Amino acid sequence: MKKFIIILTVIFLLNISYSLKAKVYKTKSEATALMWSLGSTVTSIVGGIALIRQYDSDAGTFKRKVLPITGTSLLIYGAYIGPSTGHFYANQWHRGLGFIGLRAGITCTLSLAALNSYEDMWPGFWFTGAILVLLIDIIDIFSVPSSVRKYNFEYGGIHLQPKIELGNNSYGSNIVFNF
Repeated sequence: MKKFIIILTVIFLLNISYSLKAKVYKTKSEATALMWSLGSTVTSIVGGIALIRQYDSDAGTFKRKVLPITGTSLLIYGAYIGPSTGHFYANQWHRGLGFIGLRAGITCTLSLAALNSYEDMWPGFWFTGAILVLLIDIIDIFSVPSSVRKYNFEYGGIHLQPKIELGNNSYGSNIVFNF
């Protein structure tokens, strides 16, 4: 009988220690996620354009060799990855990566179409691609609050946590509301 009580006690204590390691999720702000998306998109695009415009028209070259590469990289980051950072903040990785893939797929498709077309059609393909990527960027940014609401619905709400008071030798549980 003593062995049975000891085994039950050990199982109970292991269960409590396992429960104490459970993660507590905090709700996330829709405004913060929106600012992540808008901020990383706008600052990267503006910074990229500013670096690309460091062109010395008199000499016909850039003032420094690294500026066009850095500016182009920032511009691509701002147009393709920046709008999805709010989804990454809300732990909706699949949604953010899906939008990035959609933008990259449109760009690749229209680039291949432009390469296989006549030279006078190139501007039309590039303009169409830029408009489509811009529209998807806008849709992506405006869908960020729904990602945060989905995260808060999944990980917010009511949690049951163990309550241990060693001084009173009492054990119980707490109900925690996150909102």
